[in-house]
Amino acid sequence: MTNDAQSQELSSVAENYLLCLYTLDEEGLDSNFKNLSSRLRDLPEGERLGTSTSSVAGMLRRMAKEGLVDITSNKEVILTNTGSANAKDIVRRHRIAERMVVDLIGVPLHRAHIEAHRLEHAMSSEFLAAATQKLGNPSTCPFGGLIPGHELPRNYKSRISLNTGGENVPYVVCRVPEEDTVLLKYLVDNEILPDNTVSVVENAAYRGIIVIQNSVGASVPLGIDVATRIIVAPYTLEGET
Repeated sequence: MTNDAQSQELSSVAENYLLCLYTLDEEGLDSNFKNLSSRLRDLPEGERLGTSTSSVAGMLRRMAKEGLVDITSNKEVILTNTGSANAKDIVRRHRIAERMVVDLIGVPLHRAHIEAHRLEHAMSSEFLAAATQKLGNPSTCPFGGLIPGHELPRNYKSRISLNTGGENVPYVVCRVPEEDTVLLKYLVDNEILPDNTVSVVENAAYRGIIVIQNSVGASVPLGIDVATRIIVAPYTLEGET
C-alpha cells in the first residue's frame, strides 16, 4: 500500500468493498446496503462475494471493527479517515492497472476493468510507483475516472449526465461506466468514449431512451439509465483539464 494508506494488510474482499464504496460516493450515489450490494455484483466473476444483505452486513461489521467504516442508524456506510486513505489507495492501483493493460499491453478497452481487478490486489507500492512513472503519471483511467492524487479538472463543475443534455448541443465525453463488459463494448463500438464528442438528437424520456449522434455522425440509441452514467461537459471546454 502507498504511504497515505494504513499499514495494515487488508484482504482482497475488504479492498473490493472499499473500491465500491469509493465509486458510489464519487458518482453521488447513497452508500447504503442496497447500492453496495448492487455494485459488488458488478465485480468480475471470481471477485464477487456474497451479495445478500446479511453477507454485506456481516462484512461491514468486520470493517467497522477494523476502523475502516462507520455505519449510521439508517444503514448508510461512511468511510473513516483510515478507510478513505485505504480506498484511495485501491482505487489508484485499480485505475493505474487499467491504464497499464490498455496503454502498455494493448488489452481491448472493454476487458481492461476485468484484467485490472486481477492485478490491483497484488501491486506493491514500488510496482505502483514504477508503473505510474512509466505511464507518465496519468490523471485518469481509460474510462475517465480521476486517479486519486490529482486535482479535479477545471471543467468539473460544468459536467452533467448525458441524459440531462440539451438537444443538438455538442458535448465532450468525460466519463463512461466500466463495470458492465457488454455495455462497455457497445460504447466502444459506437465511439462513445472519453474525449470523443456527442450530441443529443432525441431525448425520449417517456420511452426510456435517448438517441445521440456520435463523433463520426452515427445515431446511437441509449437507455436513460445508461445515459445517466455517461458524464459529459460542453464541447467548448474540451481543452480544459
